[in-house]
Amino acid sequence: MSAATATSYMPLSVAIRGSGAVRLSNGGSITCAQASCPAGPAIAVPSHVTLVATPAHGWKLVGWHGACHGGKPRCVLALTRPTHVSVTFATTAVPGTRTHPVPIGQAFNVAGGWRLKVVSVTSDATQAVLAVRDQSGGPNIAPPPGAQDFLVLVEATYTAGGSGNPYSLLTSLDAKGSHDALYTNGNNGCGALPSPRLGYSDSNVFSGQTVSGNVCWQIASNDAASLKLSIGSGFTQSTWFALH
Repeated sequence: MSAATATSYMPLSVAIRGSGAVRLSNGGSITCAQASCPAGPAIAVPSHVTLVATPAHGWKLVGWHGACHGGKPRCVLALTRPTHVSVTFATTAVPGTRTHPVPIGQAFNVAGGWRLKVVSVTSDATQAVLAVRDQSGGPNIAPPPGAQDFLVLVEATYTAGGSGNPYSLLTSLDAKGSHDALYTNGNNGCGALPSPRLGYSDSNVFSGQTVSGNVCWQIASNDAASLKLSIGSGFTQSTWFALH
């Protein structure tokens, strides 16, 4: 009687970029993010395994890399050795919406001929704002209990013909948090601001020129973690920017 042949196994490693899952023909499913994917299942060889990429809601399949190629959802592998594949999903959400705001550091065209970018954020700038008020001799008025000064450095490029004044952009930069309170420069501005301040110069900006400066709102502290910048009244469309 011959001895039974030992079954050999080979690891299959799958990395996922974006939001989605990879389902295996052996009944398995992989849903990890790329940074936390385990080594992968061990598959008996020789074996054919079918992988099916399924994007999450609001995402689409971009394509496979590694042992799988192309942009079709299904990939068939003949496993004979340790194998690695990766799959990429991309969001289908429209950038600049409240649910999918433009990320910090990314420029985006907004209405009025401006291209805007959030450069940096200081979510609690109360002490910095108070220091400027002290230097300027203005009233040293701290936010009331449960409130804080929220400072944002933005960069704006004028892309239309002729010239435009950044003050018109400044007065339309509002903010909202999860409690849906609207913070405007007119009603909720911080007053004295660390230099530079956006839009406080009378100088027009010509096509292709870029200016940068600070915007600040006095907000409820429980809105700080969810606050987003929006282009408010005076513009024909609403565009949202992330502040985290």
